[in-house]
This record gives sequence, C-alpha cells and structure tokens, in this order.
Amino acid sequence: DANGGPREGDDGLALRPGGPNMERGRLYIVVEGGDDAKNLLTYNLPLNLEEPQPKADQAIENTKVALAYHREADRLLLALEDGYRLQMVRPNGQRSDVFRIPAQIQPVDVIVDPKSGRACALNFISNTLTAIPAKELEVDERYLSDLAEYRNEILAAFYRLAGGLLQYLKDCFCHHLLVKCPDCGDDDVIYLATVEIRNRRIEKICNFDKRKYVKSFPTLDYWFSLIPIWKLLKEGVSRLCCLAIPNIFDRYRETAIQKPSTGAMTHKASPNVIKAGTTRTGIRQYQRTDFGAVWRNQAKGIQLTGKLARDSALQAADIGPLKKDGIRKQSLMDSPVPDAVKELQKNNIEVTAVKEYKPEMAGSHITQYLGTPQRIDPGGKVTLYQKDGKVMFYAMEEEEPAAFTGVSESTKAELAALEGRKEALKDFSEVRAELARVENRREDVARLTAVKTELSELQAEKASVASELAALKSQIESVRAERKEEAQKLAEIDATRKALSDNISAMNSSLTELQSMHKELRVEIAKDRPVREVSGITPEMDAQLREMGIRTVGELSKMNAESLSGRTNIELGKANQVIDAARKKLTF
Repeated sequence: DANGGPREGDDGLALRPGGPNMERGRLYIVVEGGDDAKNLLTYNLPLNLEEPQPKADQAIENTKVALAYHREADRLLLALEDGYRLQMVRPNGQRSDVFRIPAQIQPVDVIVDPKSGRACALNFISNTLTAIPAKELEVDERYLSDLAEYRNEILAAFYRLAGGLLQYLKDCFCHHLLVKCPDCGDDDVIYLATVEIRNRRIEKICNFDKRKYVKSFPTLDYWFSLIPIWKLLKEGVSRLCCLAIPNIFDRYRETAIQKPSTGAMTHKASPNVIKAGTTRTGIRQYQRTDFGAVWRNQAKGIQLTGKLARDSALQAADIGPLKKDGIRKQSLMDSPVPDAVKELQKNNIEVTAVKEYKPEMAGSHITQYLGTPQRIDPGGKVTLYQKDGKVMFYAMEEEEPAAFTGVSESTKAELAALEGRKEALKDFSEVRAELARVENRREDVARLTAVKTELSELQAEKASVASELAALKSQIESVRAERKEEAQKLAEIDATRKALSDNISAMNSSLTELQSMHKELRVEIAKDRPVREVSGITPEMDAQLREMGIRTVGELSKMNAESLSGRTNIELGKANQVIDAARKKLTF
C-alpha cells in the first residue's frame, strides 16, 4: 500500500500479454480494501520493484471475484458472485461502458476461449456453465431493458399463478365446511324422541336418545351462543371463504415485483439479502449431513420417550401387566380402622402398628405417603395412621437389617488355612533368582538368533553383488565396442552436418526474402479489401464511410478516431474499435 505495507487477497488474478507494437503487458490482482469493498490493482509488466505502486487502483464490489483476459476485445472480464454478473474493464484498469453482463446465480469462475472469444462462467448454485459469445459481451441499455422486462413478465405470471393456486386451495377447504344433506328414502325414519312406558303409564321421554340434529351454522350458533368467541369465529370463516385472493395479489403486485435498475452504465450493484458465502456454507453443510442417520437417532429417541411415557402412565394408573395382586394405597382411605386391618390381612399384608395422625408432623407424613408405592404387594408391612377411628393413610415399614451373629467354625478353619498359605508365600527370593536366570538366557538366545539372521542376509547380499559385478563387466565390454563404432559414425555425421549447414544457410537467406515479399503482398491485398470486412462495421457505418470516400481497409486504418467520430454519427469508442480492427487486419 502507500505506507509500504502488504495488501492481501484470496481472489483470482489475470495476465495481459504484451503486444507486437511495443505494448506493455499487465498484471491484474484483486485485494481486500476498506469500507466493505475490494480493489482491482493493475501493474505494468515487467514489475518494477523500485516503484511498487499499481498503475491503477479501482474499487469493486465486496464479493468473490474471478478474472479472465479477453484477447479479442482487449478487455478484462470480472465474474462477481454476489452481483450475478460479469463486468468488463479496460486494459489500463479503468471502468468501461459495460458494467453488467447478466449471468446465473453466483458465478464463481470465468474463462475465455482464445479461438472463438466466447466467455464461459461457472455458476455455483446450479452447477452449470453460462456460455456468452464474443459479440454478446458488448451489451447496451436496450438489451438489458428488454431482459429486465422479460424477467418481470415471468415473475408476474408466476405471481398470478400463485394467487390462483391459493384461491383454489381456499375454495376447496371452504367447500368441505358446507354440510351436505343426505337424501331421504322411503324406509328412512326421523326419530323425535324415545318414550318409555311402564304399567301403561309414560315413565320417561328422552329427546337425545334416537334423535339426530343437523349440524348447521344456525344450530352451532345456538349451541355456542354462550361463548363470545363463536361470533368472531363465524365472522372470520365467512370473510375467509368469500375472499378473492387473486384481487389481493393484483393490488400488491407492483410492490412484490420491483423492476431493478438495468442500465449498463449503472455502476452500483443492489446488495443481496443472503450473501453468497452464507449460501455456499449452507450447501456444503447440507451435503455433509447424513439426514438418514439424524432421522434414525431422532426415531430412537422418540421410541424411548414413548415407551417411558407409556410405562409411566401405566404405573400412575396402576393397570400394568404385573399389578394383579396386593392393594392400592388409596383404596382404604377413610375406612374404619378394623375394616382396613382385616382387608390388609386378607391380602397378606402385615399391619405392624396403628398410629395417631399428628398435624404438627404433616411434613414427615407427606414424605412417608409419597414414599409408599401405588400398590402394596403381598408380604409387605405397613403402618396405619388414623384420625377419629378412620384411616388417613398408610406407609411402608422399613425392614431392619439382620443382626450379626458371629463367624461359624468352618469359616474360622478356612481363615486359618489361608493365613498359613500366606506365610508360606512370603519368601519369593528363590523364585525371583530363577526368573532372573531364565530372563538372561532368553535374552542370549534372542541375540544369537538376530546374529544368525544378519549373517544369512549378508551372505545373500554378497552373492547378489558378485552376480551384479559379473554382469557389469560384460556390459562394460559391450559398451566399449559400441563406443568405437559410434565414434566412427559421429565423424561421418559431422561431415554430413557441415554440408547440410551450408545448404540450410543458403535456403534460409532465400526464405527470408520470400517471407518479406509475401508479407508485403498480403498487406497490399488487405489494404484493398472492402471496409465492410472490418470487425464491427455495420451496413449503416459502411454507407457513412463510403460517403466520406473511405472504401478500403487501408483508408480506414489511416483515419483518426476523433476526426471520424466528428464527421459521422459513429461514437468515439466505436470509432476507436473499428480503426483498431482495421489496423489489426494489416498486421501479420
């Protein structure tokens, strides 16, 4: 930069080779810039390290940028990912008249065919190539306006189609809200009520037993008259079903479909709501995600949750498959104490004590009650808590651990035998010494085996080297004989080469003269070619040039762009282009 510091970037670069008319080559590089932007730097080639500043420093859009040099148009092409477009830049790094060449979504790279001049842009989202012929790179205001109009018409067609689809779905839903009255047959009977008669007297009349009501809106209005929200619901359904959705879409079409700025000279790109980098990261994350594994893991979790919920519900409802015997803890509440004791004993549940309920110990009683299972199994022990002769609740009795009665004689004998074996195993000195001797012998055997293996390998290597030496001696003798023959052949070849060199020198001299004459002849022929054969000359321009007396390529190549533009209706940029094209046709 201006302070001598480095400038960084990870986008593309491009080279413009030097021309035959002493035109200097150029290097184009994209670097990070300030204020949410990037910069296109242009350097002259060869690089001058004493003057590191670029020839041009142009601010561009802050997005991923790919570069390619277009030789035929002598322009630099930029592919801007967030702008969905290509842009042309002059060879000196300055902006050209073409700011927007439409591409598909997120062009991430661009190349140019050197033969045809066709540009190809690689689009990330669709993974396709956009091929743009050379003649279509010079877009104008009219081309972009027509393209934008076509885009708006397509969006408007899909917009109207969406409105019609929503209207169809809404009408289908509302149609199902209308009650379809069934047809009555000859055998159909309408029940008004059920009358029960006993002993020749009317015992009961029921209007809801056999009678059926038509579920119409007035009926529902009558039933839900006490609920204020019913009127609001009815009004909402009425408005929804009578709504014309396409009319609403037409009302907001101008707001929903906005026409973008299309000018080729519009040097400001509209920002995207979703950046290309975010889209690229999301797609790569989607490609790396194994949705099958995610769904399988979620399904396992759902199955486990369902099983736990089912078991919990069965436990709370006390209807599990194993809950057949015993008695539920709520079944004897408020029962007389004697009856409760009899019922518990009947189910083989022992009542260890009957205690008085104390309100001051309510906290302790709640803990005891919650600790009691929903069903007390046979063989259990409970304590009843009563008040005024009735059972308040009962709690499980905790079993006391069995008392320690001492060690048996057989156990004592086993302990004594184990102590004796322990004393006998205390002295391991002899065992350790024997183990050390065995370990030393094992190491000696291992070393001896390794030495034998190494000796065998050396002997095999010696035999291989001896056979290779014999082969080398034979090859050396053969090479010496061949060298002697080749020396003789080289002497003959030198004599022949000297004679050929003299002949070639004479032929080159003649060829140079012929090439010079051929080039002059081609230039003379090209000068007399009609001016309409120059690239970029339209029939209208050809007529104007003929009126000026310019009929051949040679006459056009001698013209000045300012003079030509001033005397005709041809723009200065177009005049430069056709004059350059005429001069190129005279260059061989």
